[in-house]
Amino acid sequence: MRHQLALTTGGLAKAAGVHAETLRFYERMELLPAPPRTPSGYRQYAPEAVGRIRFIKHAQGIGFSLPEIAELLELQFDPPAPCAEIERRALAKVDAIDQKVAELVAMQQSLLSLINQCRSDCTTACTVFRDPSDRERPAMARSPLLRSLSALLLVLSAAAFVVFGIIFAAFDVREALHQRDEARHGLLTLALIVAALHVGVALAAALVL
Repeated sequence: MRHQLALTTGGLAKAAGVHAETLRFYERMELLPAPPRTPSGYRQYAPEAVGRIRFIKHAQGIGFSLPEIAELLELQFDPPAPCAEIERRALAKVDAIDQKVAELVAMQQSLLSLINQCRSDCTTACTVFRDPSDRERPAMARSPLLRSLSALLLVLSAAAFVVFGIIFAAFDVREALHQRDEARHGLLTLALIVAALHVGVALAAALVL
């Protein structure tokens, strides 16, 4: 009679609404006792295994972990525990869920704050996830004072080019080079150095802008 009521792996999986691999997983996790086997090696599950598997799936669906389900199975089936003990475990799980909800609400508020920061400080490169000390440097680069200083440096550089152009026009460079006039050589060298410095400053200012 027992063999007539026994369920194969496929029959149990179909009756409980799970996959056959799920049954083997539950066995490995010791949530489902290993069933006896036929001489040919087929598993033979008792009909009560259907209720046990449905209990496991329901407990998973309401948030219990597998270790917690193992404890609940002991209370429910080996032997059945008083309702008060089940209620105590359920209340503890409710408290854990409340704590998780509070954490999720805090995460939600952080994300909303992040969204507001992105909308109020929209740049080509997002800096909201950077270290605050790293975000200070781009903020300084965008300050009006630094913009004005950069513009002034550009104007000075342009004026310097004009001045040194006049100097080069006043002196015959080729004649100075041929005559090896040390005074003129020195003046021209100084002019080139100063002009190069102004070019560097101008490029730096342009990058800041």
